[in-house]
Amino acid sequence: MDILKVFLYTFLFVFVAWLATTVYTQFSGKGNLIELEPFTEIVGEAAVIYNPDPFSDFDEQVSIQIAKGLQSAGYKVVVVPTNEDVPDLALYDLTVLCANTYNFAPDWNVATLIKNRDWQNHRVAAVTLGAGETNLAAKQLKGMLKNAGAEIIGDAEFWLMKPNDENYNAESNRQAAKEKAYRFAIEISQTLATTL
Repeated sequence: MDILKVFLYTFLFVFVAWLATTVYTQFSGKGNLIELEPFTEIVGEAAVIYNPDPFSDFDEQVSIQIAKGLQSAGYKVVVVPTNEDVPDLALYDLTVLCANTYNFAPDWNVATLIKNRDWQNHRVAAVTLGAGETNLAAKQLKGMLKNAGAEIIGDAEFWLMKPNDENYNAESNRQAAKEKAYRFAIEISQTLATTL
């Protein structure tokens, strides 16, 4: 009987700790709104939206690199963390949603944003971030956007621990992710150029 009690108390403790960590991680991150003007004539406007992780600024770094890639392609870009007021997405030619992966699913703030906004025929790039295993979250994110009527023009996954590029060593994995994010932004800007 004592072993069963120890097991149950241990399970309960782990469950409560997991639940508290999940809620803290999902809602406590803070980021800064950033606006970038293009270096050339404006070809469009884009919003890059992400949910800031309280433990790592990886999501912000990737979001900024995506914004810089779009900026270099002539876009006026606003980078908006979900802790700020997310603007009316109808004002933008493109929205890039960067969702963190928590418990094999997109973060709650990005998922809620998808549920509470009109995405019908809106051009979206779906970006999934995580430590390494993001396949399920990426599928869910794209599924939510498709069900909401969004036009997905590109999608990508970037990892904090899993190699983003086999040619980089472990110390520069973040740099590899940032470089890939910048190139991804260039690719989606080229896709947009054919549809605008």
